[in-house]
Amino acid sequence: FNTYFNGSEAFKEGILAQQEGHKDNYTELLPMYNVRSKATAAMGKSDFETAIEKCEKAIKQHSIKARPKTNVNKRKTEAEKAYLARKEFNPFLRHAWLLMGKAQFQQGNFIEAASLFNYICTLYATQPEIVSVARAWLARCYVEMEWPYDAEDVFQKIRRDSIGSEGAREFNASYADYLISVGQYKEAIPYLQKTIRKERNKKQKARLNFLLGQLYHETGQKTEAYKALKRVIRSNPPYELSFNAQILQTEAMAAGNHGKMVKKLRRMARNKKNKDYQDQIYYAIGNIY
Repeated sequence: FNTYFNGSEAFKEGILAQQEGHKDNYTELLPMYNVRSKATAAMGKSDFETAIEKCEKAIKQHSIKARPKTNVNKRKTEAEKAYLARKEFNPFLRHAWLLMGKAQFQQGNFIEAASLFNYICTLYATQPEIVSVARAWLARCYVEMEWPYDAEDVFQKIRRDSIGSEGAREFNASYADYLISVGQYKEAIPYLQKTIRKERNKKQKARLNFLLGQLYHETGQKTEAYKALKRVIRSNPPYELSFNAQILQTEAMAAGNHGKMVKKLRRMARNKKNKDYQDQIYYAIGNIY
């Protein structure tokens, strides 16, 4: 556990470095995962390397392959048969395997991560709750590599088998990402909403709410877009994210609020903090007129 803990802490440091260094392009749909940017994927590299090394060490030192001894004359239940059919008998090592794959994913090594998640599916074939998580991440790798048909095949397998709560959470996130990547924005919205409800990271939750606002806007649901963007602003996110949420709101506002929004934008234009955003502010005012 100590070895895994050190790897987990290094992984968190890598995630933090990527979140602080990543720059979103708000003129396009935000990616659900910022490692789509090669510049961002290069951040926190040493932390993710540490996480991978610690996971490898934990697996090497603590893997239990030997099958427990049992009474061969005693009739076994289906649960006992499934347990004895396992290839790994240390119940904690699932965390190390999954963390290693996630660290590879965060580095942008999608092929290596996909290979590892495939292996996890084989290693834990008798434990569907672990397989469902690994498959969701495998599909996520395929989406990032722009292999939609491979991703769809994995999603079909996830639906076919049983899914635990963790698997369901990862499925919703990966499937939303997939649907957005193939342009099915309306279909992606329910899965993105479920993902937002389960997201614990405050900054990522704000980003996903902004993306939800973008999807509503793209599908002509302006009232819902305005509400989603309002949630972004209320969450007190980084200034640039809040600013762009306010700008996008001008394109999704309800009729009758034009004068109020123009006044708000003119106040923003006078604010010294917005010195570098004058073009976007006046563009938004032009959109309203």
